[in-house]
Amino acid sequence: MKMIKIKRGVVFVLIVLMFFSSIPFEYYNAQVLENTAGWNGTDIKEVVPVNECYTVDSAEKLAWFSKSINSGNNFENKKIEITGNINLNDKKWTPIGDKSYRTEIKGEIVITNCIITGLNVQSVYCGLFGNIKIKKLSIYNFTIENAQITNADWHSYLGVLAGILEISPQGTCLIDNSDFGGKCKNRRSFGGPTGGIIGNLIMGDECQVNINGVKADFDIKSGNEVGSLFAKITDENMSGKMCISEISIENDLEGYTDYGYDCAYVGGIIGSLQIGEIDINKVTINGNIYSHGYFGYAGGIIGHASYRVMKIENVAVKAGIKSDWRGVYGYVHCAGGFLGYSECKNPEESYIQDSYIIGNINSGVAFCAHCESSENSISVKNCYFDKETTGMADNKLMCTNYADLFQNNVIDSKGLSSEEMKNQESFKEWNFDDIWTIMVS
Repeated sequence: MKMIKIKRGVVFVLIVLMFFSSIPFEYYNAQVLENTAGWNGTDIKEVVPVNECYTVDSAEKLAWFSKSINSGNNFENKKIEITGNINLNDKKWTPIGDKSYRTEIKGEIVITNCIITGLNVQSVYCGLFGNIKIKKLSIYNFTIENAQITNADWHSYLGVLAGILEISPQGTCLIDNSDFGGKCKNRRSFGGPTGGIIGNLIMGDECQVNINGVKADFDIKSGNEVGSLFAKITDENMSGKMCISEISIENDLEGYTDYGYDCAYVGGIIGSLQIGEIDINKVTINGNIYSHGYFGYAGGIIGHASYRVMKIENVAVKAGIKSDWRGVYGYVHCAGGFLGYSECKNPEESYIQDSYIIGNINSGVAFCAHCESSENSISVKNCYFDKETTGMADNKLMCTNYADLFQNNVIDSKGLSSEEMKNQESFKEWNFDDIWTIMVS
C-alpha cells in the first residue's frame, strides 16, 4: 500500500527562526492501491466508460488515453478522471497531445488522488501533456515525483504537467493541494519556455486560473523563459484572471541566451507574464534564480511582467537572485528581489505589500529592477529587505539608474538590519494575528 497526501485544514503561516521560513502544509493519509510492477513502456489497456466517464487508474490505461488523443479522439462531452498510483517506470513517455498543432480536448479532465512516478519525457512539447487546448481542467491532491523532462529539438516547451496548455475562452483551470518536482533541461540558446509545472500557459478571453496549496521543487536549466510554476503566461487580450496562493517553492533556476536568441526571463514563480489580473498571496520562494548570457532579467517572484492589475501580498523571497549579462542596452541592474521587469497598465490598483526579501541579490536592486515608466509603476508598500543578507542599500530600491523618479512608488518600505528583521515592531501594519509570526531561536 502507498499513501497519498491529502490536505486538511491548512492555515498558512510564515515563521522566523533568525529569518523567515514557511510551515509545511498539514496532511492526513488516504490509502490507495499501488501498482508495484510499473509500466513496461508498451502495454495499453482500453478504458470502458461508465456513465460517460473514463476512469484512468493505471499506467496502461494512461497510455491508452494518450494514444487515443494522439489518434484524433477528442472525447467530446466526456469526462476523464485520472486517479490512483501510476508508475511510468522511467520508460519514454509520449505526451498526451504530442503534435506540432494544438490538440483540443473537448471533454473535461479531472486529476484527483493521484501519484505519478517515473515520468520521463523527451519531446518538442514535453510533459504529461504535450500541446493541448481544453476548457475545463481540475486537479486535486496530485503528485508528480522526480520527473525527468528533456527537449528533443530547438525551441521546445517543457513542464512536468504540460509543455503548452491553452485554456479556452471562459474556461477554468484549477490546481489544488498538489506537489510537483523534477528536473527540466532545455537548450541553452533558443531553448524555449521551460517551467516546472507548465511551459507556456495560454489564457483564452475571460478564463480563470486558480493555483492553491502547491509545493514545487525543481532544477531547471534552459534558454529563454524559466519559472518554477510557469515559464510563460500569455493572455493576448489581457482579460484573464489568475489567483496563486499558499505556495511553497524550492528551486534552482537558470536561464541563458546567446546573442540574437531572445531574452532570458527567470522568475521564482513565473518567468514571463502577460495577463489581465493576477493575485499572488502567501508564497515562500527558496533556492537560486539566475539569468545570464546576452540579455535578460531575474526576479524573485516574476522575471518579466506585463499586466493590467497585479496584487502581491505576504510573499517571502529567500532565494538568491543573480543577473549576469553583457549589458547590451545599458541597464546595469537586471535582478530584482520581487520583479525583474514590470510593465503596469493600471498602477492605481497594482501593488506589492507586506512582503520581504532575505536572499542575496547580485547585480540588482531590492524590489524591481526595471519599470517601464514612473507613471506606470507598481507601488511597493510595507515591504522590507535584510540589508546584510541581500547586500542591498536603501538607495537600491527600484530602477537604480532612475531611482529619483520612483520615490513616490515606494511607500513605507526599506532595508532593515538582520537584528531588526527579528523585531515585530519593524513590520508596519503586518498581520501578526493570522498570517505572520516571529520566532527567534
